[in-house]
Amino acid sequence: MIWCIFLGAAAATRSGDLIAMDTLVTSLSAENGWKVKLFAYVVTMAFFVFLIVCGVRWMGFGFMEYSTVMNLPMYVVYLAMPVGGVLAVMKTISATHDHPP
Repeated sequence: MIWCIFLGAAAATRSGDLIAMDTLVTSLSAENGWKVKLFAYVVTMAFFVFLIVCGVRWMGFGFMEYSTVMNLPMYVVYLAMPVGGVLAVMKTISATHDHPP
């Protein structure tokens, strides 16, 4: 389920289906709306980079832990964070190229 969440977030990033308020963007001129949207992309990418860094750190802890039910190394679970973050960054970059000013 954790993998589905992070991979789904990456997919939603590309299609623009993440939660957003576009009232400000649509009320501004096209050029200024694009600047606001670009700022939002930068903040979003910063969050995803933070997610990647945290996920890699958590993976370090996961090498020593095993899930109690499935007896699966926890790094496999924690790997969802950096993988989802990397995919989301790539999708955000491609989304900025799809919607130039």
